[in-house]
Amino acid sequence: MAEIADRSFEYDDLLDSGASPWRRRLLIGAVALIVAAVAAFFAWNQWVRGGSAAAPPVFTQATVTTGNVTKTISTSGTVSAAATANLSFTAQSEKVTKVNVVVGQAVKAGDVLAQIDPTDAQNALKTAQASLASAQANLQQTLAGSTAPQLAAADQGVVQAQTSYNNAVNALQTLQQPPTAAALEADQQAVTAAQAQLQTAQQAQADLTTNAQTALRTAQLNLQAAQAALTSAQQAVTNASENQTLAQATLAGAESAYCANPDPANIPSFCTVQSMPIPISDATMMVTVSGGANATAAKLAQTVLTSDSGYRSALTAAQTASNALTTAQNNVTTATTALATAQAQPTQAQVTAAASAVSAAQSALATANANLATLQAGPTAAQLASAQGAVDQAAASLKAAQASRDQTYAGSTSAQIQSARTAVVQAQVNVANAQKGVADTKLVAPFDGTVAALNIQVGDLTGASSASGSAPAIVLNTPNRLVLNLTIAETDYPSVKVGDTGTVTFSALTGEIFPFVIDGLGANPTTTQGVVTYQATGHLVTGPQAAQILGSLSSFAGRARNRQAGAAAGTPTASTTPRAATTPAASATPAANATPGATRRFGGGFVRALANQQQPAPGMSATATIIVDQRTNVIMVPSKAVQTKNRQSFVTVKNANGTTQDVTVTTGLTDGTNTEITSGLTDGQTIEIPGTVTTTTTTTQALPATGGFGGFRRAGPGG
Repeated sequence: MAEIADRSFEYDDLLDSGASPWRRRLLIGAVALIVAAVAAFFAWNQWVRGGSAAAPPVFTQATVTTGNVTKTISTSGTVSAAATANLSFTAQSEKVTKVNVVVGQAVKAGDVLAQIDPTDAQNALKTAQASLASAQANLQQTLAGSTAPQLAAADQGVVQAQTSYNNAVNALQTLQQPPTAAALEADQQAVTAAQAQLQTAQQAQADLTTNAQTALRTAQLNLQAAQAALTSAQQAVTNASENQTLAQATLAGAESAYCANPDPANIPSFCTVQSMPIPISDATMMVTVSGGANATAAKLAQTVLTSDSGYRSALTAAQTASNALTTAQNNVTTATTALATAQAQPTQAQVTAAASAVSAAQSALATANANLATLQAGPTAAQLASAQGAVDQAAASLKAAQASRDQTYAGSTSAQIQSARTAVVQAQVNVANAQKGVADTKLVAPFDGTVAALNIQVGDLTGASSASGSAPAIVLNTPNRLVLNLTIAETDYPSVKVGDTGTVTFSALTGEIFPFVIDGLGANPTTTQGVVTYQATGHLVTGPQAAQILGSLSSFAGRARNRQAGAAAGTPTASTTPRAATTPAASATPAANATPGATRRFGGGFVRALANQQQPAPGMSATATIIVDQRTNVIMVPSKAVQTKNRQSFVTVKNANGTTQDVTVTTGLTDGTNTEITSGLTDGQTIEIPGTVTTTTTTTQALPATGGFGGFRRAGPGG
């Protein structure tokens, strides 16, 4: 190593055959490392970058055709009835007596749908009519002048007013005079009577406690006596029970003694079955034996009769003692209740009543004293003023009555005549209002339609939660006359105009397509979360106009079927998924309209089937396609066939000899799928549509010509 450090290093030294073995090993390792690095690089490039080799682009052939190019926009909305009426009764708290319809029922204008009890309304009309008749009669009388009864009434009014005046004057004069001895005596007697009444009430209040104490003591003594009687009755029952037991034993011994030595001709039943007391038949037999010739049997029979009588007496005594015990027990219960009642005396109600009587008597005495003092003091200034005011009021009333009498004798004034006429006019207005009230007891259909909602039933009260509450009693609409309400995006708004046509589908009616016409286009924008929209309205159409609208869209249906057929077969087609011509949603609906169920309705068959379609109902969500522009019988090509270079459009045309050339064209209207060619091509030419590019590798199979995730446009001349 010292030698290597002393001179410069030469790579040729490594190749020197005379060099040491470690140099040879170093050279071999370096070469192997370089080879491994190069191999790893190529492997990484093949693995990571795919190592793909570009395949030539794939083209789809198509034919230049003549047809229609239709530009559409898609939007959404709802459908509503052209006319809707919310019908409710104006009267409150009236009972519904008739409901003549059900939900979904078709009605005619003028049909009575429901009715409430008309009694109140009819009575109000009768009252208004009577008031009108009275007002009219009064007007006629006013115009004719005063009648004899009116003159008499005016005279009577003066007489009554004069009487009232005289009474007021007399009252004032009486008040101004000093009190009489009789009046003073009467007021003094009233005071004396009030004092006596107060003393009586106070004594009654004091007697409550005394009487209660007396009643309590009496109740206690009665309870003690009843308890003592109960003890005696219990002892009597015990004694009677003992006597009954003794008498029973005596009778049993007598029966046994007789049966041991009986009269052979008279054997009683108790000798077979002992009984106590003995039956009547046995007693009769014992009486016979006791008087017979058999002295022993007679004596024993007499003993049986005596014992039986004693036993019967003991039974009666026991029953009597038991009854007496029951009576004593009841007496104790009664006495206990009476004691409890006495202990509760006096009751709160009695105390309150006594206090109220005292208070009333005190108030009466105070009033009597006040009246006496007032009479002795004479009238106050206020009383004199009030009496004088009554005289003045009576004098004014007398003067007014005299003036009225004079006017009655003079006849009606122009003001009275005008007032009578005004009353007639007001009465006529009241009659008209009452007639309307009677009419309003019925809900009448304002137009031909169908009952959409029914919120009442017979027996409900109008204006109550049990009836319709805040909801209309009946909702009537026109389901066969519908309005289409659409939302137009601001980018589509300039393209839409009144009279434009289109088709609409409903998510609730699968496979059904309905033509429509735009009737109105609103100019007032609506902004929701930064999105600006406008409102448009339209109506559904049928017949030849419907067929014409659907025919203008038939090219979409045909192209959609071709796309579906091509996708199912896995072969290239001349059309792909349509793109919007002006807006992202411009041609989404044609694809939706191209469903098999919808295309069956294009042409003349649609007009015949339209009448049998299930019709949309108000409120359904709608998806609409609006035709905003159309070119008919024009040269057109698939939109993907049109390419751009240097701001010029061109199409690749395939010649009859198999060569191709790029032809500059002028484009017109496009619907996203097809584009109108106004110059540069003729009907029937074959063109090529750029497809996608595929790649091949050593480890994967090449993708089909129609697949892939991207592609290259075929370069034209100079491209």
